[in-house]
Amino acid sequence: MHVDLVHFGIVLLVNLVIGQLTPPVGVLLFVSMTIAKVSLNALLRELWPFLIGLVVALGLITYLPGLSLTLPKLLGP
Repeated sequence: MHVDLVHFGIVLLVNLVIGQLTPPVGVLLFVSMTIAKVSLNALLRELWPFLIGLVVALGLITYLPGLSLTLPKLLGP
């Protein structure tokens, strides 16, 4: 299918981060709640702008693979 494995790995990792930050699973949410000693509502209220940014970044990385492959191409053999 001619998919670059580095690009696939980056897209996969960004998707995993988004999945860990959103309910109902959201393991990172519960860890952050425990460490900060705040409620879920307070944490989600502060998290939404970053989550929107992650979704936008995921769209850009997914549909413009050059964004995520430029640095590996410069550093690779």
